[in-house]
Amino acid sequence: MDDMRALNYRDYAERYPLLVADVERAGARAREIERRLGNARDRNARRLFIDKFLKSPDAKLYYLFRGIVRCKMLHRYPPDLVISQASTLDLFNREPEAVGHYEKPATTLQSARLITIFGPRKKARQNMVRAVLKAVHEPRPDQYTIKGVPEALKALEQDFRDGFTYAVERDIRRFYQQIRLEGLVNILRPLPRGVVENVVWDGRSDDRTNIDDLSTAVASTGLLPLRGLPQGSACSPIAAEMVVANLLAGLSADIRLRAYADNVIILGRTYHAVAAASEQLESLANAHSAGPLRLKPNDNIINLNSDSFCFLGYEGSYFASARPPHIDWQPRHERLSPIETIIQKRDVSSRELIDALKWCQAVVNTYPLWRGGALWAAEAQCAIHARLAYRKLDNISRYPHCHIIFNYWRDATEMPQELQILLPEAHDYEEKGRQAVLDIVAPWVEQHYPALHVNRTHPTDFSQNIQ
Repeated sequence: MDDMRALNYRDYAERYPLLVADVERAGARAREIERRLGNARDRNARRLFIDKFLKSPDAKLYYLFRGIVRCKMLHRYPPDLVISQASTLDLFNREPEAVGHYEKPATTLQSARLITIFGPRKKARQNMVRAVLKAVHEPRPDQYTIKGVPEALKALEQDFRDGFTYAVERDIRRFYQQIRLEGLVNILRPLPRGVVENVVWDGRSDDRTNIDDLSTAVASTGLLPLRGLPQGSACSPIAAEMVVANLLAGLSADIRLRAYADNVIILGRTYHAVAAASEQLESLANAHSAGPLRLKPNDNIINLNSDSFCFLGYEGSYFASARPPHIDWQPRHERLSPIETIIQKRDVSSRELIDALKWCQAVVNTYPLWRGGALWAAEAQCAIHARLAYRKLDNISRYPHCHIIFNYWRDATEMPQELQILLPEAHDYEEKGRQAVLDIVAPWVEQHYPALHVNRTHPTDFSQNIQ
């Protein structure tokens, strides 16, 4: 199979068109079962379609092939192996396929993260279960795990306009690790218990585990510590959403809720209504059948009319004097400060600067409600390109970065009038590079705007420009 090592999906489809055609037909038949399951309202009919789907050779072939593609392992799977592997896929018993874990080290931009690597067989099983749960689960209208944080905050703004001006955010602490099997089985019905136990739930956890004693580090065995729902599994988010929906169903009706994953915002017309609902949520969580689920302590009830507040990763402030009045959203400062740190860091590496460029755009994409995001990203990217240009050894290498800086400045109407304000102060070893950048861009500025003259000597502290 060495000659297959470079195969991507297109190459594989050209080499094995019959198998790929069979997979596409199998996928169509599997989706038809999913559709009929979603339309079924009778509990017995649902059980029938779930059993049919989970045992369907078409669904197994289709989802296994998708798992192979996603794992980028086509070079290891000729058609005969794909078919034989699909035929042995079993969702009702344990799957011996190994699971890999590695810790991605911390950087200036991100904390250390534990990455779970599932193989194609486990991915196939997880995605089949996810398809079933998606077909039978109707999210509460106040749950936004699928719709996203921006939609949750837009709904919160409408709640505020409707007079629900007091709010508190409650988080479930180490949510996935707290979930226990028996309660999960009941919540996910009519999904068979065997499937819940062997696909959805992490079998290394048990009801005697003390959550406070759990670590997130990889053990010497190469396994993660005991837990309930496995992080990184395709079916964990929707299973968790169903647990949260079950939890929220017990709350009183005189408040409003906006939930995203395991974060729940409680809104009320009075301070006392929110305080009572928050206390009730904590009691329900402690007594929950899939728990106990423990909430992070938070008794800080916010008056949205007068306080600044932090919800779902955003900082918010109400601008009553604006026309029309509105809540202004922007990322929490800790999301932006790593980029500012990199821009000013003396011994920053080129790799860190390039990563920061990607992070700038990622921040803007992640926070679409941030009105000043595009301008902030443009200014930050100008500063990063400037520092990349400072360290180049010749002007030919500096020109691409200088062009980007100039184009940002020329095309953005809200940029400062003097282009050199966008250039961060140079460290001693970068002074010649900064001067070279100014010498490159000055003629471009003066050609397009004869009345403007670039100050080629005055250094600027970029930290004063990013707010």
